[in-house]
Amino acid sequence: MGELTPSRMITLAPGAHKLDLSNASVFYRDSRNFKFSPVQTVPVAVPGTAKITVETFPGSDKVSVDGARRVVQRAGTGFITVSRGRHVITVKGTKQTVDVAGDQKVKFKI
Repeated sequence: MGELTPSRMITLAPGAHKLDLSNASVFYRDSRNFKFSPVQTVPVAVPGTAKITVETFPGSDKVSVDGARRVVQRAGTGFITVSRGRHVITVKGTKQTVDVAGDQKVKFKI
């Protein structure tokens, strides 16, 4: 259906619908099922964002979040903005599952 902003609405026919929600810039993806009645407005809440600090000291390295690569700079410490929720962080083949509820640090020994 395209991109929606916080104040934009879409109109759907009454009945059952599956909505796929995503924002790749913050590693968010979700599918939800809805059943709409005629002339019904349904707000759809999505999680907020948080910053995770991935420490790859002693140097910068490639980091994957949910399979998407990012580069951590600044002497091996840099933050990545993600949606709140569960994410898989990978550094040099080592995976760590993180439940992100707010800003936090994720440390890897390499």
